[in-house]
Amino acid sequence: MRTDGVNKGIFSLYWHICWPAALEGLLIVMLTSVDLVMVSSLGTAAVAAGGIFSQPKMVILCVSRSLSVTVTAVVAKRFGKGETQGLSAFLKQTTLLTFLAAFVLFILTEGSLKSILLLAGAEAEYLPLALSYGWLANINLLFYAPALVINGGLTGLGQTKSMLISNVAGNLVNVGLNAVFIYVFALGVAGAGLATAIGGGVTLLCSVLFAVRENCLVSLWGRNHWKLTAENFKEVRRYFSGIFLEQGFERIGMFLYSVMTAMLGMTDFAIHNICMTLCDVFYSFGQGFSKSSLALSGRFSGERNGEHQRGLLLAAKILPGACALAAAAGYVAFAPQLMGFYSKDTLVIERGVVILLFVAATCIPSSQSLSLSGILRGIGDTNYVARYSFWSIAVIRPILTWVLCFGFHLGLSGAWMALLFDQTMRWAFAAYRTRSKVGQSG
Repeated sequence: MRTDGVNKGIFSLYWHICWPAALEGLLIVMLTSVDLVMVSSLGTAAVAAGGIFSQPKMVILCVSRSLSVTVTAVVAKRFGKGETQGLSAFLKQTTLLTFLAAFVLFILTEGSLKSILLLAGAEAEYLPLALSYGWLANINLLFYAPALVINGGLTGLGQTKSMLISNVAGNLVNVGLNAVFIYVFALGVAGAGLATAIGGGVTLLCSVLFAVRENCLVSLWGRNHWKLTAENFKEVRRYFSGIFLEQGFERIGMFLYSVMTAMLGMTDFAIHNICMTLCDVFYSFGQGFSKSSLALSGRFSGERNGEHQRGLLLAAKILPGACALAAAAGYVAFAPQLMGFYSKDTLVIERGVVILLFVAATCIPSSQSLSLSGILRGIGDTNYVARYSFWSIAVIRPILTWVLCFGFHLGLSGAWMALLFDQTMRWAFAAYRTRSKVGQSG
């Protein structure tokens, strides 16, 4: 493969789109970590109460996340083709569609939250706390859903800085209000939920402000074109079905995974929640690679430029791989300090340090899986990603987790072995497909 000025230019463009999205993911997880530290000061039960809502939350967000990725892919492809005239109408219609879907899900969740939390594995000793947090935090999802789609449209144009500003602003408000509600007004876990809801509203407001500029190719300005057309619906459906299935399979797998880790007991689940938060630091950073791969793959697909696609494939392997190695080294070198940041319990720190070795090991496969699957979504190969996601995360990971945790009595270490195997499988499937569909194309 050539490494001349063409590839250097693609590396530069890839990083230009990637770094704001990656930094956004990193900063949000760091701010979320500060949230967790505040909640952890309320006790282990409070940590478990906040953590148990995390998987139901991700299930609820499946529709809006899938629509966001769909919007990015469609906008990027049309942008690559030079078909920019209808982009504003497309974003208006998908944003309205997303809000309506989010409102229905909000009503259904508020009415059955106790059953949802029990299904997620919540234990009686912290269920009341989980309910007080979840009822309020669920409001955040109503705001966050349309913000996701608006930012998806901007990402399709390569404008990831607006997403960075919107999401970081909302999370800064969340953290600030968290401190006020917990330490000043003594609202406990409910205060954390209220802060989350208000932060989501700020994120949506900032996203809308970026998207109402009249000179923006995906502007929400004006009252026309909000009714979904048959043409736009057809294109949404083409991408959405595979992406939604992938998201759904991932959520099913993660939901089952969370239930099984919750069955290990409150202390183990608290350790798992802390380590998963630390794992999400790099995973959220890696989402920047996925978004950059998606946006550029869609654009180059629209341009029908095979040489640029192959340059993108090289960039999507080298840049994420280098960052993953650095992150893995950091997890290993600072494991005791990282665990100590969240807990002063000696047992939690000692056992958490072992789990962080698995966190470090997952960095390479997760970074490659994220970046390469982004390329596949961009070229419209969403059904393939959905198929391997089904087998890897919805079938194999839960089965392996059960066998290792309870069959071989490996406890929490067994759960993280299963996670590592799942990430490696997804990397292998994505690498095989991108090599055959992009790396060897003429």
